[in-house]
Amino acid sequence: MKQAAGSEVQTPLTTAIVGMGGFAGHHLEQILNDEAGQSLELTAAIDPDPSGCAHLAALAERGTPIYDSIDAYAAGPPADLVIVSTPIHLHREHTVKVLQHGSHVYCEKPVAATIQDAHAMAKARDASGRRVAIGFQWSYSDAIQQLKADILAGDLGRPLRFRTLVCWPRDATYYGRNNWAGQLRTPDGAWILDSPISNATSHYLHSCFYLLGDALHTSAFPVDVRAELYRANAISNYDTAALRAHTENGVEILHYASHAVASGIGPVMTYEFENATVTFDRDAEPRFVARFNDGTHRDYGTPDVNQASSLSMVAAAIRNDHPFACEIEAGLPLTLTANLAQESAGEIVDFPRDMVEAGALVAVRQLELILAECCTDGCLPSEKPDLDWAVAGSVVRARGYDTFRGPAADG
Repeated sequence: MKQAAGSEVQTPLTTAIVGMGGFAGHHLEQILNDEAGQSLELTAAIDPDPSGCAHLAALAERGTPIYDSIDAYAAGPPADLVIVSTPIHLHREHTVKVLQHGSHVYCEKPVAATIQDAHAMAKARDASGRRVAIGFQWSYSDAIQQLKADILAGDLGRPLRFRTLVCWPRDATYYGRNNWAGQLRTPDGAWILDSPISNATSHYLHSCFYLLGDALHTSAFPVDVRAELYRANAISNYDTAALRAHTENGVEILHYASHAVASGIGPVMTYEFENATVTFDRDAEPRFVARFNDGTHRDYGTPDVNQASSLSMVAAAIRNDHPFACEIEAGLPLTLTANLAQESAGEIVDFPRDMVEAGALVAVRQLELILAECCTDGCLPSEKPDLDWAVAGSVVRARGYDTFRGPAADG
């Protein structure tokens, strides 16, 4: 084991991973390249079909056992930490099984498909005496933690309105990479609810709630949500969303996201406070910068912490018995908002055919510009008088909402 001169030798946490394809490759790469060996030691991998894993040769060289199920893995001793990097609709099942086996969990974002699944995960965590971290990487960054500390200290004044715009083109390869991308349900009826809100742009909507939490490791919750959900691709869920939410303290949150665009924008974030405006623009200034009303500014740096850093931070928190930067409760508002958005819209509106340019990339003409204008104006598409295709959603209250049953149109 390598170590810096004068540093204390650390025993790496034994680590297993559930799911070996897709984003799991980033986790495996970090662990396999941990030359110091002071954070994580991979002792098992679990996947019923590991053939899509790019690191099979390296795992074989190290002699890492590969199991075809969590049940098979659980016949042996538990790892200190298990990474759950499986599809959204499996987060509950896999997290609960891992907790019951006696391991801490690092679960990929979002917490779960539905609010009831997320609550079941928290209940299993409490019964196990273990802990669950959620993989919203920005929450682990110095930039977000320092900005949040200043918000809590009152340096920026009362928060007023948070706006986020993310237009990321996604083509047929994206939606064809697995059997759940862009889908509402599995063939047997389980909720997936894969969407820009719950998946690709979830980091940025989550960060709005996270920054407004009343402590460093908590998030604010929405009290209401109004959403408009649209679709251009041949999927069962939506590829475009615009929503407005309010927190308990009256902060307005506006989020605009689409994969049905010809060109990319963002994420672009604008956080308005009484004393300052905080901005982040990945295309122009990919840093959080607060510009105060008196002409001064404060640069918080980039929040783009990689997966390796957040995993290492979770490992350090386990060793030192410190809170995780983002636990289940901190990730709950994103899942709740995604569920309420589906309820609010009631149904997914198909874009008019004459607006859609079909091909490997399905794009709605001028959509990124339309959403950017809505973001600037602080309105939803249905509030623009010239957008006759836009359909308003209803305002859905969050109080007492503990079960997602699906929009009325779904039956």
